[in-house]
Amino acid sequence: MDTLHDVIAKLVNLQAVLKEIYDIEQCNKRLPEHIQRMRSGIEPEKNEIDACTSELNENETRRGQLALELKELQDRIQDISRRMNSVSKSRELEAVEHEFSAANDKINDCKRQDSELRSRNEFLVRHLDGLKPDYEQQLGKIEAEEARIRAEIAENQLRIEALRKERENMVVGIDIPTLTRFEKIVNSKNGIGIVQVINDSCDGCHMRIPPQMIGRVKRSQELVTCLHCSRILYL
Repeated sequence: MDTLHDVIAKLVNLQAVLKEIYDIEQCNKRLPEHIQRMRSGIEPEKNEIDACTSELNENETRRGQLALELKELQDRIQDISRRMNSVSKSRELEAVEHEFSAANDKINDCKRQDSELRSRNEFLVRHLDGLKPDYEQQLGKIEAEEARIRAEIAENQLRIEALRKERENMVVGIDIPTLTRFEKIVNSKNGIGIVQVINDSCDGCHMRIPPQMIGRVKRSQELVTCLHCSRILYL
C-alpha cells in the first residue's frame, strides 16, 4: 500500500498532466470568444449592409407592384377614352371625364413613386458598392481565422484525449476520496492543486504558513491544505 509520501509524489506528477489538460481546455474556451470579438467588430457594417439590401429588395418588390398598377390604370384609361367617344349626354361625359382625370392622377402618382424608389435604389446600390469590398475583406480574414481555430481546437482535443489516457495510468494507487478532492482543487485553482512550502510560505498564494502547520506537513501523516488558498501542501 502506498504511503502518504508516495501519494503526494503521485499527485505532484499527476498535476503536470492535469495542468496541461486545464490549460488546453481554457484555451479551447477562449478561441471561440476571440472569433466572436472579431465578428462583433464588423457587426455594424454587416447590419448596415443587411438593412440596405433589405430595403433595396422591398423597393424592387414595390416597383413591381407599381408596374402592375400602372398597366391596369393605362388599360383603364384606354377603356375610358373609348367610352368618351361614344358618350353624347353632357352629364355622362362629365362623369367619364372625371373618371379619366382620377385615373390619370393615379398614373402620375404611380410614376412619381416609381421614380422616387428608382432614385433611392440607385443610391442604395452605390452605398452598398462602397461598403461591401472592405466588409468582405474583413469577413474573409475572420473566416480564415475561424478555420485555423477549428483546426487548433481539434488538435487540442486530440491532445486532451491522450492526456486523459495518461491520467488513467497515473491515478493507480491514489484512493478515490483523495483523488476527487485533489482534482476538485485543481479545477478551482487554475490547474494547480498541490504546491510546495518554500521559505515557510505557500508557493501557490505566497502567504506565510504557521509553524504548527509546517510541522504537520513534515510529518506526512495527513494531507494538509493551505489556510489561504486551500491547495495541498508538501515539502
